[in-house]
Amino acid sequence: DAGAASAAAGSTAAMAALHAVTDAEMADGLLLPRDDDKAHRKQVHDFIKINLQQLISTTEDTVDGGKCVRVITKMDVASDVGGAGKGGRSGGGGGGGGAENP
Repeated sequence: DAGAASAAAGSTAAMAALHAVTDAEMADGLLLPRDDDKAHRKQVHDFIKINLQQLISTTEDTVDGGKCVRVITKMDVASDVGGAGKGGRSGGGGGGGGAENP
């Protein structure tokens, strides 16, 4: 299935990016490259939710009007007094209306 292969390739790239990040860089989370494909972002959120349970993913707006995924450790979220107050939704993927994530 092409969708599963695409998700696996994207997940492999996400894993490689996560392994290259230091603890200091992870303080505000890791911002993955711009991804305007809502279905692919959902696959990334689902992969993180299932396979990387120590992490949380959110969808963020980019400065040029696109979308990207931010990955944060649950420990960082718990220590943030405002919870998901950095602008994104917590929990990753799913829900939401069509206008919010084109």
